[in-house]
Amino acid sequence: MTDTEERGVVRRGRGRPRVIDRDQIVTAARGLDPETLTMQSLADELGIPRKTLHYHVGDREELLRLAAVDTLKSNLTDTPFERSEDWREAVRTFASHTRRSVIAAGAWMNYVPFDGREDLLSIGPAETALEALVAAGFDVPTAARALGLAAEFSLSSARDAILRQEQGAHPQRIFLGELLEQTAEGEYTVLKQLNDVDWDEFGSEQQFEFDLKILVYGLERLLAGS
Repeated sequence: MTDTEERGVVRRGRGRPRVIDRDQIVTAARGLDPETLTMQSLADELGIPRKTLHYHVGDREELLRLAAVDTLKSNLTDTPFERSEDWREAVRTFASHTRRSVIAAGAWMNYVPFDGREDLLSIGPAETALEALVAAGFDVPTAARALGLAAEFSLSSARDAILRQEQGAHPQRIFLGELLEQTAEGEYTVLKQLNDVDWDEFGSEQQFEFDLKILVYGLERLLAGS
């Protein structure tokens, strides 16, 4: 059995017309490298004419977007999620679940049109966390804002973690070091101390845990003052 057949897309036999739908196209695309994926390479992988592919997908950009969104949503729904009645643990679990799912998407995240919080807040784990927040005494808009913030910094942390994996170090860390080399002695002393110890927390577990701690602490203070 070929890789294509294992993904549920079977090549047509000689002389048989090929019946294919968008879901099969997206599934096959997800099995390829997004950096080198083209309409022609996918058509070849599926064993169909390129014009058949264009009937379902307009161009490479649309194909990448469809496959990337499908990859992320699959990870978000397939990754195990543990329910918690404690709102603090529920927020932590939601944020960690989001971060793990995005990191698992890897290079596909470069093609996800993620410019809002609605995509993350539309999934089941978000409802679970929202229920815990509301049960603790937060009103619904505040609970949604809190989870939106958790989604945003979880996504940012995951993107940074992917960059670290791909490049060995975060590009901002490299750029900062290059900038500091151009400064005079006695300037930017604290940043230079960080640079000297090769500090690179972008996308790290430590930075993520710090962000979570600050969020939970802030919500505790907000709840106590309500």
